[in-house]
Amino acid sequence: MSKRLCKWNRQDIAEQLGDIQRLVSAPQYFCRSCARAAQDKDLLCKPMSLDPIRSVDLLVEQQDANEKAVVNASASETPSMSHASKMLPTQPDAKQAKKQAKKQKKYIKQLKKTVNKQQKLLKKQRKLELQFNKVNLSFSQLNIETHSAYNQDALH
Repeated sequence: MSKRLCKWNRQDIAEQLGDIQRLVSAPQYFCRSCARAAQDKDLLCKPMSLDPIRSVDLLVEQQDANEKAVVNASASETPSMSHASKMLPTQPDAKQAKKQAKKQKKYIKQLKKTVNKQQKLLKKQRKLELQFNKVNLSFSQLNIETHSAYNQDALH
């Protein structure tokens, strides 16, 4: 089991499924490169301890709780301060706005891709229509020639 998790193939995974479950059930480390998690850092490409991340999560939760307590306290003290705090964007609102901007960028990128694809298909359609018209024209000329030749043979 000295092999890193990212190097395992499907057969290795299928054979050692029980070991994998044991290794990833309570991860202590995660890989910064491939985002896998494991109990042992020797199993990961670029391991990083999960402890700092967990402590950051706890700090964020504490800050959120403190902000809620401050907002509740300020709302009970003076109505003017509660109105001012409503006007200022809070940290979760800023995060939400950032998320919304990211979604909007992604949507615009997807629309551009769709437009480019549509233009490419229209160009291809025009080309095919030209080819079809050429073939149709040559076929109709051939049909006229054979029809006129048939009529001339019938006259003689």
